[in-house]
Amino acid sequence: MRKKSDGYDEGLAFTAINEDGECVECEMLFTLVSAETGKEYIVYTDDSMDDKGYLGVFASVYLHGTDGVELAPIETESEWEIIEIALKNVLRYVDESGEDGEWLPKSV
Repeated sequence: MRKKSDGYDEGLAFTAINEDGECVECEMLFTLVSAETGKEYIVYTDDSMDDKGYLGVFASVYLHGTDGVELAPIETESEWEIIEIALKNVLRYVDESGEDGEWLPKSV
């Protein structure tokens, strides 16, 4: 798995506050804008692994405000479906292009 110390684009790294109020270093994987909802979403990882050894991948609504960027929870099932379709499309692209895709979730 790539680590932030491996020299990938540091512009993709950011700090988020998790549900326990702790600061967590994260890496943006991609963003997307939904024509259906008009919202922008960010898909990211904190390099954590689940109990099956899959990379933890998260998604949030990406809000641009006067105080910077804020992440908000995704609230509807239809929004999660949009994220799932986007992840499947990214996986398909990586598979077809031959890129390593080691950061991608294996369960999508």
